[in-house]
Amino acid sequence: MDSKTAADRLGRWVAPVAAEAGRQLRRAGEAALSQTVRVAVTGLARSGKTVLTAALVQNLLLARERPTLMPFFAPAHERRLIGVERLPNRRRPPFPFELVMERLSADPPAWPPSTSGISELRLAVAYRPRGVAARMVADRAAVTLVIVDYPGEWLLDLPLLERSYEAWSAETLGLARTPPRDALARAFLAAVDAPLTNAPAEAEAERLSALYTDYLRVCRAKPAALSFVQPGRFLLPGREAEADPRLLRFAPLQAGSARLHALMAERFELYKRALVEPFFRDHFRRFDRQLVLVDLLSALESGYDAFRDAERAMNAVLQVYRYGRTGLIRRLFGARIDKVLFAATKADHITPNQYNNLRALLEAMAMREGRFPGLEEGALGFGLVAALKCTEPAMLRFQGRPVEALRGVPVGQEEEQVLYPGEIPAHYPTPADWREGRFRFVDFLPPRRSDPTHQGVRAIYLDKALDFLIGDRFR
Repeated sequence: MDSKTAADRLGRWVAPVAAEAGRQLRRAGEAALSQTVRVAVTGLARSGKTVLTAALVQNLLLARERPTLMPFFAPAHERRLIGVERLPNRRRPPFPFELVMERLSADPPAWPPSTSGISELRLAVAYRPRGVAARMVADRAAVTLVIVDYPGEWLLDLPLLERSYEAWSAETLGLARTPPRDALARAFLAAVDAPLTNAPAEAEAERLSALYTDYLRVCRAKPAALSFVQPGRFLLPGREAEADPRLLRFAPLQAGSARLHALMAERFELYKRALVEPFFRDHFRRFDRQLVLVDLLSALESGYDAFRDAERAMNAVLQVYRYGRTGLIRRLFGARIDKVLFAATKADHITPNQYNNLRALLEAMAMREGRFPGLEEGALGFGLVAALKCTEPAMLRFQGRPVEALRGVPVGQEEEQVLYPGEIPAHYPTPADWREGRFRFVDFLPPRRSDPTHQGVRAIYLDKALDFLIGDRFR
């Protein structure tokens, strides 16, 4: 055999071996660059998290073909997305994505029902790495994005883990006796302050817990529109609490028979052990990033008391993260959340020239309790979003001068109107700011003649929020 024939045979043998080695190297590179990121989305009632979650997913699914849907999400803007697809759920009930999109795509469109428990939606996001070093390892990578939706009311329960029943009762009753809650809690407080009865402790616990739950419902509903409701599962029980009514059969007490007091304290501890601890242990500690939605406009519109109560709820949530690596969640459960974004919702209800004021007011509410030692630089953000843009900018004339306004169909109307939505204060508001009824924001219907299923959901800064939360995973 001459040397040329031997070289040819060697080449034919080496070529497929080298090709297979190259394929294995690329697969190893893709695996090394691929990762999973779990983003939790929450917000108190009326914050719009259900529509936001669906809109975020829908626009991601379309972002490769329609990158202009997400211009602030770097992988879309830089045309590095290869594809996005849904994945089967693993741990949690499925988020009702199809139902939400069906409602928004109907004619006329309608707002979907709010989600009331925990659910998840999983996406595989394939992309081309940006960095030269990463591209030398693999020309593509993937992020498994797990979006978990859960009620913000459940987050308000975390401080209970460091409270005794006696301490919680004293704090809760003290708050209930303070305006404006004292008027809302009248029936419950009358029952708590009434002379002792000979009724069985279980019957009294059921009666008082029902009155306390009614009080919390009135607090949350308009016109009061209060945000700090605790325990959170009294309003949004979830499947576990619905299966065992005993878990919600307690209320705050400062006096009463020893037997009733002991039963209430026992139920309080059971609530923490059976509902609060498992949620944070089995779910929350697995989250990597957190988006907290705040309906700041409704709080402003509902009055000074509602605004301050929203601040109370917001700071209760912030206590979870205030000390970063030594924060309450990390100390109790070893949680790993390393990035948190607070976003004011319904940005389409104000004119663009008010965006900066809205974001600044949200940050001012958070920072009144001090800075956040222990959080990494850039780990805490404040922004604004509109999951579904229901308005368009317009102009009005007032006393001969042009004024920025909004065009949309108000709830309860059928025709478009051009309205002046008012202004967001440039400073932290005082009670005097409410005396002229200046905060009156209009709710709008979803836009007609849109096709969110195929064209995407018109949103405001949803892509910017996503880029803040997970943009670093797509380098």
